[in-house]
Amino acid sequence: MRMTKIRVNLLPEFLVLFSILIISIFLFITIIKEYMAHKHYIEYQKISNDNRQNRLIPEKQIYLLRKNAGISPSNADAIFELGKSYIDNMPYGKSEEEKYKSYDMAKESFKKSLIYKPTDGRHWARYAWYIGLNGETNEAIECFEKAIYLQKSDVFVHSLYARWCINLVKSEIDLENPVRCVEMNKSLQYNDNRFINNISINSFLERAQIEWDKAISLKPLINDAAFNISAYNSLADLALIKCDFDKAISNYIAGDNKIMIAKCYFIKGNYNEAVNVLDGIINGGGAMFGENLPEIRNLLNNIIKEDSNNYRALYCSGEIYNRLKQQRLALQDFKAVVKLNPKHIDAHLKLAKIYKSNGQSDLAMEEYESIISLNPNHKEAIDLLGEAIRKNN
Repeated sequence: MRMTKIRVNLLPEFLVLFSILIISIFLFITIIKEYMAHKHYIEYQKISNDNRQNRLIPEKQIYLLRKNAGISPSNADAIFELGKSYIDNMPYGKSEEEKYKSYDMAKESFKKSLIYKPTDGRHWARYAWYIGLNGETNEAIECFEKAIYLQKSDVFVHSLYARWCINLVKSEIDLENPVRCVEMNKSLQYNDNRFINNISINSFLERAQIEWDKAISLKPLINDAAFNISAYNSLADLALIKCDFDKAISNYIAGDNKIMIAKCYFIKGNYNEAVNVLDGIINGGGAMFGENLPEIRNLLNNIIKEDSNNYRALYCSGEIYNRLKQQRLALQDFKAVVKLNPKHIDAHLKLAKIYKSNGQSDLAMEEYESIISLNPNHKEAIDLLGEAIRKNN
């Protein structure tokens, strides 16, 4: 009887201890799971940063985010990033069907993220950005408006809405094509009767201006270089679409976008200023020259087409061919330069060096003599002429 009573008295203590043990095990498992989920997310962020530099295929990112979602299925930020990774991976699809599949999986992830974090205005804005650039214009606008309602004072939300409107219009009117921009300049009503999914282009431009004005009122363009460059270039694009070329040039200068500065001068018909900008890029060399070479080449061709006597554009063209070791084409341009401007010493010198490398010493000597007649103190031409005479003797 006494033993039974003791056992009854011990039972509550046992249940309490057992409950503590179960809770402890549960908490331990939860902590381990959260640690593993966090570890996967940190590794994803590291790869994501490397991806921007090395342009790696984001398959590893998708793998890590899936692992994170499997361990922590309510992590809205990670789920949203998973959707973004599906979008980033779309260009690597081998067929349109695979691209659509990636996009559908991205949307599913975005929507799931918004369920877990429905009041995050930034997520709504980013979701709107992605679906809006994939043709779902009306839904994107609704999502942007919701994002602004949720976070009225968030610079990111307002600026993203503005950029989206501008990028959508850019995709419609092809701002990259300077000749198309010249057409815009000739017709002030160019955008008046143009629509994107039954919404007028002018409506998008008005909204972009409103959102940029709001963003800048919240965060003036100071003390944030990365934000400023992106902002200035977007504002410049907006001004260019509106054919306000002086404002566009001013903003592109602030955004250090030399190619677009040159395009604006071309559109204005100020070909010499356009050549000045391009000449600076060519002489600067490096990554900027290499990355923008097709656009530089295209702009120079358009300038020469519009102004066939622009010997400075021809000289820049010859300089590009010379750097690319395409001497026959460089020779043509430099000859055209000295024909238009016989006193162009640099073009004579380039011709002389090409003739010298081709073994045409007589022609090279003629160019040296032309340079010395223009500038008797030109040391390089004097030295090279002397060297050529000694070799011929």
